[in-house]
Amino acid sequence: MHLQTLSSEIALVCPSCRGQLFQSENGWKCEQESLIFAATNGIADFILPHRRTSIEQFLDLYQEIRKIEGWGSENAEYYRLLPFKDITGRYGRVWQIRSKTFESFLNDLSDYVQGSARVLDLGAGNCWLSYRLSLEGHSVVAVDINLDSWDGLGAAQKFTSRDKLRFSLIRAEFNYLPFSKGFFDIIVFNASVHYVKKPTQTLLHILEFLKNDGILYVLDSPFYRDSRSGELMVEEKVGEIELKVRKKIPEEYMGSFLSPDSMREIEPFCRVQYLEPAYDVRWRARALIAKIPLRREPASFKIIKIKKK
Repeated sequence: MHLQTLSSEIALVCPSCRGQLFQSENGWKCEQESLIFAATNGIADFILPHRRTSIEQFLDLYQEIRKIEGWGSENAEYYRLLPFKDITGRYGRVWQIRSKTFESFLNDLSDYVQGSARVLDLGAGNCWLSYRLSLEGHSVVAVDINLDSWDGLGAAQKFTSRDKLRFSLIRAEFNYLPFSKGFFDIIVFNASVHYVKKPTQTLLHILEFLKNDGILYVLDSPFYRDSRSGELMVEEKVGEIELKVRKKIPEEYMGSFLSPDSMREIEPFCRVQYLEPAYDVRWRARALIAKIPLRREPASFKIIKIKKK
């Protein structure tokens, strides 16, 4: 992919000062702060200079974990079939659940959107959701900090090389996005908002980039009725990862979860609705198993639908 594939319709601003950017052969320049945002392997890179060291340290650990766990494939067909089939056979059950979430999300979206919408895919990963939404005719911007060609924005070439799709790719952090406020019709956190320590604060911040009648969706992030169960899940997950990589996980990398308690923090500022995807009997039975003494509550993966008040 090349720099010019970034749509000229996207209203870009400096992610630091929120001022105007001027495009040149080298990228986008903020004259107020003397910053130039160029491209990395053809992907517009809006990571701020003072954030780069921290991000690269996180990515070193994240990519190590993902490679140990066996995510991604060298086969382009793997990406084109997601979320409906995992041809590697490694995470078939995970993708089965995520396909149900995607179908429920798409059905709900079709009730709201007529024609093409401007969609922001936050935490896009390997861009399978951006690909699917592009097939539906939407104008999509995929955002992630990961450039990896198996598990990050670099994997987008697996779609564009054959299908000639033109969803835009931007490397940026959730809290430092280079977009004008109120620009997007739809914003989606696709299995990503739980990677931040305080997800509800991030959700409130991201609402600024949504049109007044737009919708923010949260897909496939763990939700717990009991916050203590969520805390136990994080502890268990961190312990498992530390055994795999044989190193201590910094607290700021531990991630989080959503719960009724955390969502109440943002309900005074927005309208929140919960949708239940049509998961199978095996998945629903987890809640009954969890009632066995000493078992924590299992996560649910509700679709959370948020609108501005």
